[in-house]
This record gives sequence, structure tokens and C-alpha cells, in this order.
Amino acid sequence: MPKNIVIVGIDCGLKGAIAIISGQNPPQIFDMPISWKPIKRKNKAGKMIPRKKFYYDLPAIMTVFRKYVKDKVYIFIEKQGVRPREGAISAMTIGQGYGTLIGLAYGLGFDVTIVAPQIWKKMYDGLNTKTLKESLEKKMKDIDGAKEYSKEKISRLLKAEGKTRAREIASLLYPELADRFADVKQDGPAEALLICQYGCQQHELVQNRN
Repeated sequence: MPKNIVIVGIDCGLKGAIAIISGQNPPQIFDMPISWKPIKRKNKAGKMIPRKKFYYDLPAIMTVFRKYVKDKVYIFIEKQGVRPREGAISAMTIGQGYGTLIGLAYGLGFDVTIVAPQIWKKMYDGLNTKTLKESLEKKMKDIDGAKEYSKEKISRLLKAEGKTRAREIASLLYPELADRFADVKQDGPAEALLICQYGCQQHELVQNRN
């Protein structure tokens, strides 16, 4: 009996998400399962203050994955790298989670593809760098006229523009899930779904070549 084909898209990060498309079923989207523990850190004045350290909830992630161990699962995970101005602790947490997700997927016998963001985004016209720059430049001109911004500021605005556009594209693809991407902080679920859609396209291309 042929195994059911399952495509999974993962936007790594503590605010990321896991999107799953199985057969003709509607997509399922899970916020990245996370947990936390209390710690203490020094503030700028040198005083120790209570904080929360967030980390991936591995048992919860396993619960999501385990349902598909009898299926043929193709997982597409966005490649991670050190981001500008990112703290060492944050980078280490994301790096550990990224590696663990890949290890869990391989351990369960899933087919894993690591895809760079600039690669999967090529599938969507609204996410290519040229389109985003043109959209951002128009908004900046409409709001601030000839005001100039630093390269760092433009980079941050460009990133935010990309996240907004990802939510818009995901809402257009699946209007019934639009509420899932309505909030400005819901770019993780949107990008996970778009990565999942990219994975579906890649699987179809592979099938067509065989």
C-alpha cells in the first residue's frame, strides 16, 4: 500500500512555526513549541534581575512529528545563519534548536532538505529583493519624501517589509487561514506555510522528472 505523502515546512526560531500539508487535507500550522525556565541576568546597572530563558519544547515537537512516522515525509527546513546584531545567547539557542530539529527529522526517517531563504523566496514574486525594495522605496517616499535612511535602517525596514509581504501572500493562498496571519507578529506561521508550499512544488518537480 503506497504511503501517504506529507510535506512539512519549518521556519526555525523561537517565534517560528511548523506547517504540514498531507494529501488533500487543509494545511496544519503549529506555532513552534517552546518552553521556558527562570534565570537571572545582570541589567546595565549590574543588578541581577529575573528573566525567562526560552527553548524548544522537544517532547511537544516529537508529538507533532510522530503522527506521520508511517507516511513518506519530506521536511523542508529554512537554513539558519548568524544574523546582524544578534546576541550570542540568542544565536546559540537558535543554532541548537535548528540542529535538533534536523536530528529529530532524520531520526524518524524523514527526508530532509535544508533550503536557504533566498532560494524558497524565489518562488514568490512578491518576496524577491527587487520587488521588496521598490515597495519599500515607494512607502518611504510617500511618508518621508526625500528623507535619507542609513543602510542599517533600510535593512531593518526591508526585512519587515518581507515579513509583511509573506503574511499577505499566505493569506491570498489560503483565505480560510487569513486570521492566522493577521497579526504583525505572525510572520513565522506565514513563512512556514510558504516554505511548505515551496516543498510541495519541489516534490511535484521531482515526481515529474521520474
